[in-house]
Amino acid sequence: MWRSAGLLAAAVAVVASICAPTPGHGAPGGAAPLAKGWGRVVASGTIMSVEPSRGALTLAITGDGHVDWARGGTAWRRDTLTGTRRVRLLGASVIVDASGRVVPIAGVRPGAPAILWAVAQPDGEVVCLTVEIASPRVAMATAPPGPVSRTGVVLGRSGSTVDLLTSAGTRRSIILTGATVVRLNGQAVPAGTVAPYDILRVGGPLNSDGSLAATLIDIEFSAPDAARISGPVEEVVTGLGGLVVAQTMVATTADTYVLRANGRAELSQVVPGRPTVVYGVPVLDRATPIGLSARVVVIR
Repeated sequence: MWRSAGLLAAAVAVVASICAPTPGHGAPGGAAPLAKGWGRVVASGTIMSVEPSRGALTLAITGDGHVDWARGGTAWRRDTLTGTRRVRLLGASVIVDASGRVVPIAGVRPGAPAILWAVAQPDGEVVCLTVEIASPRVAMATAPPGPVSRTGVVLGRSGSTVDLLTSAGTRRSIILTGATVVRLNGQAVPAGTVAPYDILRVGGPLNSDGSLAATLIDIEFSAPDAARISGPVEEVVTGLGGLVVAQTMVATTADTYVLRANGRAELSQVVPGRPTVVYGVPVLDRATPIGLSARVVVIR
């Protein structure tokens, strides 16, 4: 996890160095740079209204709102963005609080300060990638007592032992046995399916050395099957967790695992020019790719 979030009341600072990136790599139909005529939006303001049933909200823009229009290749044109804008939400759009935790649209209230990381269509319609609001963090239900369960990202594997970095930031050895059941999309798969940068939920008893003898592993995110982009970071949206890598807009949340040198890292360590690999889920506006929702960010 570990996404650094800034104060919403502060102005949005964009550290940009848009240059010709190293070509990225993605799964077929996955993430891609914005098409010519589309734009990257960064804006801050106040939520004026929320339409949960229609998947939209209205933002009154203040401060340094702008849109960078793609003109083809590495050419961009910046325009100021002002006034009140209706923002359409997609199924993959992310709403987070100031700590980067995902909140439902029902938790958004008019009057809340907000920062927007979005896309502008050629006709000017704004489509949300990430919006960060000042709503109180939504309390999560406490899980009832039960078998030991750990969620984390795979750092590596040696034989029957998987090195897992848990969501709490600790490393734990996961022992696979002949009785371990591994599932992907609800279907049983061979234990060899588990790969680096997969996100797992592991259940089983703890051994005296702190390792976990896995009885059940659910692969919640399969890195080999995910969209993947790589290259130097071109842009960082400070305080919002937005990145541009290989000309592709990337959204992160507190649930994004950030790794460096086979260990935990902070998103603040992702700076322009640093080689980075991002694994995630493509964000599509109908059939048009507009970005990538990052599950794992690897800093080289």
